[in-house]
Amino acid sequence: MSTQGGLHGRVMPSWDDRPMIQRSDLLLTALLSSGLSLVASARWGREPDPPPAATERDVDWWLTFDAEGASPILVERRRIVFRAHSPEVRIRLTNRREGESVPILVEVENLNRDVVEPIGCVDSSWISPTTIAALCEVTAGRTVDFLLRDRHPGRPARFFVASDPELNFPVLDRLLERARRERPDFVWILGDLVQERGWMIEEYARCFEEAEVPVYAVPGNHDLVANRGEPPWEGRLEPFRRVFGPSHWTFEFRGAQYVVLDTAGHSLGAEQLDWLERTVAAGPRRPRLVLTHKPFADPRPGEDHVLEDPIDRARLIGLLRPVPDLVYYCGHIESCRTYEWEGIPVRIVGTLTFESKMAEESEASNGYFEVCVEPGALPAEARVELSPSTPLEIAGTYVFRIWPVWLDRRPSGGVGLAIVLVSILAIGRRLVRRGVALRRESRLPVTA
Repeated sequence: MSTQGGLHGRVMPSWDDRPMIQRSDLLLTALLSSGLSLVASARWGREPDPPPAATERDVDWWLTFDAEGASPILVERRRIVFRAHSPEVRIRLTNRREGESVPILVEVENLNRDVVEPIGCVDSSWISPTTIAALCEVTAGRTVDFLLRDRHPGRPARFFVASDPELNFPVLDRLLERARRERPDFVWILGDLVQERGWMIEEYARCFEEAEVPVYAVPGNHDLVANRGEPPWEGRLEPFRRVFGPSHWTFEFRGAQYVVLDTAGHSLGAEQLDWLERTVAAGPRRPRLVLTHKPFADPRPGEDHVLEDPIDRARLIGLLRPVPDLVYYCGHIESCRTYEWEGIPVRIVGTLTFESKMAEESEASNGYFEVCVEPGALPAEARVELSPSTPLEIAGTYVFRIWPVWLDRRPSGGVGLAIVLVSILAIGRRLVRRGVALRRESRLPVTA
């Protein structure tokens, strides 16, 4: 150690005779780098393969089934679980085996026990406010229909419709709490749930159960996993469909037709538009409610936040314009707007995405529409506002809801985070110890 004389009369430590970077420093740097690498690969790497679709799993060869208003989400040897995407459901089971009758346990989720009652399978019971289980005895060579039909067909339909939660679970929870308390027939969420995070789709399905009424999810552009800006759109929506069922469908309920369109991609496609043409042309005149994510026209001056494909957009308008008693519900634009476009009533239902600072800056608010449809009459609507989420609620959402799901789906990311935290603590400890040693040495007395 070199000494320096002078006015202060102290030994000034010099690190010239010590290696500036020690072997342990290199090891800690390598450890930190490996942890960051694991976190980065988990965050931006390829999405894990989803579980196989229910229809791809084992089922006895002699048992066949089909469903209207529901999709299978779990198929086991003697048990089938469906998720309903309409209030009324029909499930048909066929036993093609001769000489043996078998019991099949059928469970249907996402129903409203206040709205429907079972017909066809005597041994059935509600195991939750939204799930019914039925033991269906399927006679050899015969077919059994399990029906869930409306208890009150003469009543008006009542539902909530909202859009764009975008991982803002605190505001979504406020909507679901109102649904649990006020008991509408069902709730619509018109897209942009997961922000390209396919691993959060099942968390939404679990969250929707808290409403204790059915929740129908429509895909938005932010529900396209991986690179949402490039086709094929079908592959990008597969994780969404595996949990929530089809991306476009229709059903009849209490004198009105509900038509769901898939506008998640840049275009609707000829097949979906052909289906829409047949759908709106069928049946007598009655209220028709179209529910989708993107509008076909932006009411804001100078803005063009709409379905991108101009050919499909023009055909969509051309198909809907002549249909009487039609209302078009959508989201995508994070504001509430009510207007007509070429004679088509449009309702942009608003958003659930605002936290407090965003709400202040945009001078907008979270909210949803409460809609009542009398049989044969146009919908009556009321706008309901919801308070924005606070910074503390957003922090809690990431810590307790988003990160645990991410770590469960990407365990390498959890390992990486643990390595990063340990490395940072070790590096901080070493820096503190070096600083203490430096202060001690600077106070040593001058030697003669």
